[in-house]
Amino acid sequence: MCFACLRAFDRSSFRVLLPAEGRFEVLIPRGVLAAFPGSLDFEGRTLRVIGLVEDYKGTAQIMVGVPLQIRAADGRTAGRLTPWASGL
Repeated sequence: MCFACLRAFDRSSFRVLLPAEGRFEVLIPRGVLAAFPGSLDFEGRTLRVIGLVEDYKGTAQIMVGVPLQIRAADGRTAGRLTPWASGL
C-alpha cells in the first residue's frame, strides 16, 4: 500500500503512522522500530508498506514486523528507508 504519511506518533508500545486519507493506520512495535537505523522521519513522506490489512476494533491496521516492510516511495532515503526496485 502506498500512502503519504500525514502524522507519526507514539501510542503505548507502538509508533503509529497515519496516512493523509485516514482510512487505516500502520503500527510499528518499538522492538521493530529499534531495528531501523538512521533517521525515522516518516511524516511528510510517501511510503510503501507491505503487510496484511487487519481490522482491530473497527480500525484497519497494518502491523509491521520487520523493517523491510516499509520503503520510501518518493525517491528520498533515510537510513535503510530507501526506495524498492521499480515494479515492487
